[in-house]
Amino acid sequence: MKQKKIYDPKKCQHRIIAEFSDMYGNRIALLAHHAFNWSIYEDENGHISITQMPREKARREYKKRLKNYKSSIVFNKSDT
Repeated sequence: MKQKKIYDPKKCQHRIIAEFSDMYGNRIALLAHHAFNWSIYEDENGHISITQMPREKARREYKKRLKNYKSSIVFNKSDT
């Protein structure tokens, strides 16, 4: 039987999967470090926070933040 391939997380590099910047200049990015370990990178006015979580949970969280951002743009446009 063929051995299962084992990845060394130390040798893996971060890849940017998706990113956006909101109207305040905050940058939010979805990073993949390993097949199962993803991160959400937030840069808010010089304060950086990186939250690591499983892939599916990170994708859901990123989509939720992007949806909130898009809804705030629509609200602000109709407000003017």
